[in-house]
Amino acid sequence: MPLLNKSLLASALLLFPITALANQGTHYYNTVDEAKSMVTQSLANPNVTNFDVNDYCKDEACKRAIANPEQSKYFGNDKDMILDGQLELHTDDNAANLQDSFNNRPAHVLDLNDPAYRRAQGYMDESYEISHGISTKYHDCEKGKVCDMVEQPRQCSRPTGEPATCYHIPVPGQLYVREQTTTPSYSVQPRTTLNISMRANSAGGINDVLRIIHLPEIKAEGWRNGKFSLTVANKTTPLSPTNMKRCRGNNNFYVCEFTFPAMQIAIGETWTAPELLITYREERADSLTINAPRQAITLDWTRYQQDMGWEMRCPPKPRDCNDMALGAWTCTEEGGIREINGMLVHEDCWRRERPAVCIADDTCLPMLNPPDFSFECKELNQTCKVEVEGVCVIENVNLQCDVQECYDNTLVCGEKSFCLDGDCYVGEGEENPNFSTAVSGLAGAAEAAESFDADTLQIFTGKPASCSKKPVGLSDCCSDDGWGNDIGLTDCSSEEKGLMEAKEKGLTIDLGEYCAEKVLGVCIRKKKGYCQFDSKMARIIQEQGRVQLDVGFGSAKHPNCTGITPEQLQFIDFSQVDFSDFYEDLDAGLALPDMDEITDRIKDKYQDQ
Repeated sequence: MPLLNKSLLASALLLFPITALANQGTHYYNTVDEAKSMVTQSLANPNVTNFDVNDYCKDEACKRAIANPEQSKYFGNDKDMILDGQLELHTDDNAANLQDSFNNRPAHVLDLNDPAYRRAQGYMDESYEISHGISTKYHDCEKGKVCDMVEQPRQCSRPTGEPATCYHIPVPGQLYVREQTTTPSYSVQPRTTLNISMRANSAGGINDVLRIIHLPEIKAEGWRNGKFSLTVANKTTPLSPTNMKRCRGNNNFYVCEFTFPAMQIAIGETWTAPELLITYREERADSLTINAPRQAITLDWTRYQQDMGWEMRCPPKPRDCNDMALGAWTCTEEGGIREINGMLVHEDCWRRERPAVCIADDTCLPMLNPPDFSFECKELNQTCKVEVEGVCVIENVNLQCDVQECYDNTLVCGEKSFCLDGDCYVGEGEENPNFSTAVSGLAGAAEAAESFDADTLQIFTGKPASCSKKPVGLSDCCSDDGWGNDIGLTDCSSEEKGLMEAKEKGLTIDLGEYCAEKVLGVCIRKKKGYCQFDSKMARIIQEQGRVQLDVGFGSAKHPNCTGITPEQLQFIDFSQVDFSDFYEDLDAGLALPDMDEITDRIKDKYQDQ
């Protein structure tokens, strides 16, 4: 047992709290019995006989240290162990160096932005998704890729929905002037009223001018020598009645009948009232009695009519708008009378408006609501892209996007990745199309090492072989159909029979035939030459490797079946060697593992823990 070095004791005091050291003695005593028991069991092992630990000591000092180690002075004396450890901590050079390194360690040993750390953190954070085959923005389970989200600024555009305005405004048209004569209907109450009130058939308009009133001859009764006047449309005209008749006295006053001749009164004023009031008045007293006139009263007047049209003013459709959606008209300036070109014009509404909303493509919608994990964006700010009469109808939106960048990491998701609680996925064996090629290459390398001849320094060495082919009716020891079945094959030599078996196993290379014996110039026995190898792998590498090395096998009569040197082997491109003839032997000797057995083993493993 090596002795405890003082520097190690100081290092231990540096790395662990003092309270932990105080508990070491207690821990030691609790484990002494267990350690003794384990040693006793080991010594009782029949494979361990005559074991004495003192045999490992080179001198008596070592034996004394084993019997009474220096550290035994600390048994039940934790205080001295702590004091000695603190002393060594300040006096031992190694402990001082260790303490300096600890005190001067970098403030941040772990870089949280390190890609490897972030990937590892991602595996932990999304362990559930990965184990259940759920793709996220950081792991693409379908493609077996690991992804990062890289910040990129992007921009999109969208309609604001703010409406521009279409205006409907009345505009002056043609001015019409018409001279007209009207005979209004009227009624009069004889002897009881001084007024004649007439209502025109067509009321005067706001621009109609009454020029002349034609009054017929009027019969009236009033005071003798009175002064009479006629008021029509705020114009007063003195009257001089004629044909005074039937005067009768009454307190020195005479009441007589008067006749007012037909007359015309020029007015020349705008006539807007629906009624025309004609008043005969006697200045002395309101005692004038009017009789019904004999003739109708007529009016000459002029109508001035300002025609009005409506003009709609809408902003032009911007190029970026697919269409402009129009809303309903709304009156924004109430109707009334206004002066237009010196004429008074009445309209029910002087201004109507309707909203015009730009219909445009919203390229922000798919960016703010992506269909997958390829990116995710948030809005930063907006600027106006298209403005119509001071109204922004399309805006540009500046985005800050996290764009997914993935790289192939052969990520395996789902239950095939690992077992969560021992309940593992029982998969089905899947054939790897490259497995046979890879194993064949490894098998070729292994067999090259085994077949290396240290004497000749050659690999995959073959040997010449031949067989006889006699005329018809005699034995044919070169038959490719096997031996021992055809007539005469039993006459073949053991070497020829062995060659037949080698051909059936694919261990030979056919070099052709030649005449082995002639009689009178006629060939009576032919032979076929071969190179025969110990394994199919050797035959494949020899057959295809020599083609790359441009080395032949000689002739049928003089075969060249020597091996390949290590130097030549280095120039053979094994990726170009066709091992398909070897696959049959490989598949026949391949045993796939039982997935049920593997699952049971894993479950037993977890249950034991």
